[in-house]
Amino acid sequence: MRRHRPKPTRMPWPSPGVRAFCRGALGAMILALVIVMMLPQHARSETLYEALAGAYFNNPAIQAERARQRADDEAVPQATAGWLPKASLSAEAGKTRSRKRQPHYTDHRQPQGVNVTLSQPLFSGFRTLNAKRSAESGVRAGREQLYQTEQAVLLDAVTAYMDVIRDRKTAQLRAENVTFLGTELKATQTRQREGDLSKTDVAQARARFYEGEASLAQARADLKSSEAQFEAIIGHRPGRLATAPSLARLLPPNLSASLATAEQENPVIIAAEFRYDAARFDLKKAYGEFLPTVALDAEHGRDFDHTIGVNQEDDSSLFLRLSMPLYQGGTLSSQVRQAREVFRQREFEATDTRNRITASVHDAWQQLRAAKLRVRSDRLQVKAAQEALNGVKIETEVGERAIFEVLDAQRELVNGRVSLARAQRDVIVSRFTLLAAVGRLSPEHLDLPVESYDPTVNLQRIKFRPFSGLAGGGAGHAPAVGDYEYTTYDDMNLPPVSKWGPPPAVSAAPPQTAKPKLGGWSVTLEEQNFDLPLPERAPGRGNAPAVAAGGSTGRNWIGEMGPVPNTSAMSGFDWNAD
Repeated sequence: MRRHRPKPTRMPWPSPGVRAFCRGALGAMILALVIVMMLPQHARSETLYEALAGAYFNNPAIQAERARQRADDEAVPQATAGWLPKASLSAEAGKTRSRKRQPHYTDHRQPQGVNVTLSQPLFSGFRTLNAKRSAESGVRAGREQLYQTEQAVLLDAVTAYMDVIRDRKTAQLRAENVTFLGTELKATQTRQREGDLSKTDVAQARARFYEGEASLAQARADLKSSEAQFEAIIGHRPGRLATAPSLARLLPPNLSASLATAEQENPVIIAAEFRYDAARFDLKKAYGEFLPTVALDAEHGRDFDHTIGVNQEDDSSLFLRLSMPLYQGGTLSSQVRQAREVFRQREFEATDTRNRITASVHDAWQQLRAAKLRVRSDRLQVKAAQEALNGVKIETEVGERAIFEVLDAQRELVNGRVSLARAQRDVIVSRFTLLAAVGRLSPEHLDLPVESYDPTVNLQRIKFRPFSGLAGGGAGHAPAVGDYEYTTYDDMNLPPVSKWGPPPAVSAAPPQTAKPKLGGWSVTLEEQNFDLPLPERAPGRGNAPAVAAGGSTGRNWIGEMGPVPNTSAMSGFDWNAD
């Protein structure tokens, strides 16, 4: 007999409308989740500050300059080695055979010897002192060259960033123009078939359409070139780029302040001044070649089997030696004349550098003003061109205008928009160019999210380490125990944003020393207060505040700047800011 099973009680099921809604909501959630997971990591817009930090962090030109500067640092310990003692060890071993005929005698010996020499320089005509000061001036000039390379790379990065934005906007405008011209061409062909327009009107529309396609192809080619330049400088392909900040607050208030700031802070001018100082010390070093040299020499040697009947012989000596050149065939005089001309060369180069930087500041300031005026004019032009196009379209529909007038109005509108995009790019690039001209296009002034490289650390670590690096390996090997280490920013993550501390007090530079006379031998080899160090930029790379318009600046007046305003929150184009 079949057992009867009770019928299960069914739960009430939602209506078909509720089920469709649930299926739709669930599908939408799943689709949204998949889209989010498939989005690339660079979907977020990259800011200009992030691009500049990437260039500062990874650009090979900056890395090469840092390596060059570390190599130049070695000139200082090499120059100071003239004060340290020199020790050498020599050894010899061999065989000798001497033969005498009458009386017949043959001597076989195996002479051996070990000799240790120690020499301590006592006086070298101030050549070591001047060589050290020349090397230090050259190192400081190299640091300014490194700062200038950083500024040039950052300016190139800004230019590449803005070129991509400009070319993308241009390509978009050209594509929209081609779409518009294609629509107009189809409409013209339709009206021509209906008898409203002639073949000439169709030919004009077709010519403008092909012209627009050619302009679009060129715009896309320019965009590809700008993207390749972006990748070469910044290190990756450009994704979505955010609007560039204004930076108007970081600019000097007027042209006079810009010139005064460039006089004090531009690294090219400061490097030229340090090269001038190095040439001055080289001239003094050349004159020191005529002075005597005093050294204390100690020597100890042990010889074995050098003399017949003597198995071992020890010799020790201690001498105070003085040497002075009397006649060297004119070599020393030629070196003095050469150093004197190099000194004059550096003096003229410093003046020429200052004049060129002054001209570049003038040019950057005027280019910025012109770019801002172009933005205002192009905006008014675009507005007028848009109104003209709308009016010509209406008048063409009622037969008061010809079709080529619509095409001309469209061309003027597109050209005006392209010109506006270029002018907007020029405003931002001109502002950064002005910052570079005055010497303030640095990570500290821009507050970039990257820790600044300090070129002074390497010199401090190698300055008094004469035995460092002896056991180190070659390129790519880790430094040996006791060897100096330095940060190269290779394979590191971006550090957090560095903040400025309280500004240190600005102190006056040491008084200027007298320049050597160029006409004869009346050159002072030692100058008063010569132990004062040459002025040097602090690791923060801040400099003296800008002097008011018309103020005078000293050649070595280099101090510190105060805190720089944080511009990371700035966005948009501030075209009316001065």
